[in-house]
Amino acid sequence: MTHDQHSRSTHVLLAFWICSVLVLWSLAHALNRWLFMMDESTPALRFTWWTAAKLVTWLLPTWILLRRCGGASARWLGLATARGLGVASVWSVLWIAVQELGGWLQLPLFSRPPADLAWYSLAGSLVIAPIFEELMFRGALLRTMRAAGHSQSLCVIASAIAFAMLHVPGWIFRRGLDASIAAAFLSMCAFGVVAGLLAWRTPALWAPILFHSANNFWSSGALAGVLAGCVI
Repeated sequence: MTHDQHSRSTHVLLAFWICSVLVLWSLAHALNRWLFMMDESTPALRFTWWTAAKLVTWLLPTWILLRRCGGASARWLGLATARGLGVASVWSVLWIAVQELGGWLQLPLFSRPPADLAWYSLAGSLVIAPIFEELMFRGALLRTMRAAGHSQSLCVIASAIAFAMLHVPGWIFRRGLDASIAAAFLSMCAFGVVAGLLAWRTPALWAPILFHSANNFWSSGALAGVLAGCVI
């Protein structure tokens, strides 16, 4: 297979992968809303349902993609090294500071989240989401595109847009189609660009995972909860 043929094959696989993930994730939301109604059940059942749904609709297609592209190894994904965590820590502190400042100044796209220290919220936003989403977008997608010879700007922007697209089904099912989705999409893209730049510049995927977890520590309301002295 020539380089051009391999590149086209990679593009087709990536397009099929993101379309499959979006369709399956939308189906998970539809099943939840119209059949299982897990959002009305106990926190433990909600957490179990959404974690299982993410394993099936997010990670299974990603594992298949990586197997086809030859990157299904911890070393290739950057999980076998911790280099870059110091840089990620600095970026995380600066990012939270920017978020706090934007919320304090009441700037567009910035809003302080309500305090929340519920265990299922912390587990989902600080552990599950950062690991799963970074494996998908700054791991599988960005590294596959980089291996195919694409530029930094294309890899970072494509992974950021795909990352934001993943959140659209949940927004639509929970909010309906309204203007807030556009603002949320832009905010997700902005975060995805910063996480992508960090992933490009550091060898460890743990770096964007740490950065993502720090961002969610603020956006989930956990930081506000800690500062307010809330109890889980």
